[in-house]
Parts: sequence; structure tokens; C-alpha cells
Amino acid sequence: MAGIQLHNLSKIFKLKEEDVVALNKINLNIKDESFVTIVGKSGCGKTTLLRILSSLESKSEGEIVFTQGNTVITSPKIAIVFQEPRLMPWLTIRDNMKLSLIKIKNRHEVNRRVDHYLELLDLWRFQDAYPNQISGGMAQRVALGRTLCYEPDIILMDEPLGALDIYNRKILQDEIIKIFENCKKTIVFVTHDVDEALYMGQQVVVMNNGNLVNHMRISESHSKDMNSHEMKALKRALTHSIMDSRIIRNDFSA
Repeated sequence: MAGIQLHNLSKIFKLKEEDVVALNKINLNIKDESFVTIVGKSGCGKTTLLRILSSLESKSEGEIVFTQGNTVITSPKIAIVFQEPRLMPWLTIRDNMKLSLIKIKNRHEVNRRVDHYLELLDLWRFQDAYPNQISGGMAQRVALGRTLCYEPDIILMDEPLGALDIYNRKILQDEIIKIFENCKKTIVFVTHDVDEALYMGQQVVVMNNGNLVNHMRISESHSKDMNSHEMKALKRALTHSIMDSRIIRNDFSA
């Protein structure tokens, strides 16, 4: 497991002759073994932040520090789950999950990990199926299993449930929460859905126009009554932060 510290992290894109600020001097401290959701409108910088954390995008300035307890670590294992499952159509479910283990030569260890996560994600019966033979919700579960087989310290999730219907979305929300509680990974989960951010996160960070504008600690427990007065009040506050572009605050500890 690993924590993440961001110090004045910025990202500026060149658009013709104009500078477009995607991330504006962000300071954020995410503790290890925490589940943090990041919520905001499309284009607010959520995905850019994840891409920089996963080294898919370079930062313009600032510093990223990964920690384990009080120790700085240089090369944590980081995995990202996208909105699309990105499965190989010519491979079975089992073989798709093996893709993240391509560097491991010990076949026993490979099979042990795949067997474990096939069981955990209730995919055992479908291990010999191909991606075109399973539902969208199940395909996203395979993508999650492929990530878990890698056994990363940090899991980044970029709106992984955004394309699912409400029924499968709820099932996968609970699956991810169960995995977090069992495996105690550090999870950073990006969404544009306020209800999802509140339901899944122990802490919720709000982004707006490349800035961090709000942070709420929800609960260490994931047993939440979304119809309670407390959760409804939190939802109103989050929605206000998302909609009001005048709010700017870029320094938070999650």
C-alpha cells in the first residue's frame, strides 16, 4: 500500500498560442489504505490528474511523492482502471486477467492469483468465455480482476462504472467496496456522480476548473444511509462546490 502527496502540481496544455491550465498548483495528501473519490464536472481536471499519477501524462510543474508509512518510496506499483474494460477480444476471460502478470515466470503464482480473483469477483464459471459472450458489467469486473492480479499498491479508477446501467453500477460499487475492505489498497476513484462519490468514498475531493475546491471526510465505514439528513446535506454542499466556479482552494489532506 502507498500514500500520495501532491505539492503544487500543475498541468498546462498548449492550444495553438494559448495556455490551457488543466491543473492549477494542487496540494493534496492521500493517506495509504484510504478510499478517496474525486468528483467534478467533465473537463475539471479529474482524468488529467489520474493520468499524471499513472505516468500516462507528464506534469508541467510540482512534485509527486509516494509514501509507505513515514517512508518515501520511489516506485510504487500503480494500476489504472478505465471507463472501458479494454479487454482483448481474442482472449478468454482467464487469459485477459493473466495479461497483467506477463512478467511473472512462475506459472503456479500466476494461476494462484487468477484463481483467487476469479473466485472473489464471481467470474469462475465464465473463465473460458470470450469478451463478446459476457455483459458490460461482467466485462468491467474482468478489467478490475486483471488490475487486482497485478497486486498494485495504488489503484486509480477513471469513471469505471460510467457506462453501466443502474443495476450493474450498484453491484460493481459494492464489489469495489468489498475489495477495498478485504485488500486495503489505496484507491483513488474519479466520478462525475455525486451520489456515487458519497457512497463509495471515505473522503470526497471536489475539483472545479483545475482546482481542488472542497474536501469532505464522510465515514471510515461504507455502511451509509444515502437518504439520511446528513448525507443529503453533504450532497447539497458537494453540488454547490461543483457548480460555483468562484470557489478556489487547492490545499487538502485526504
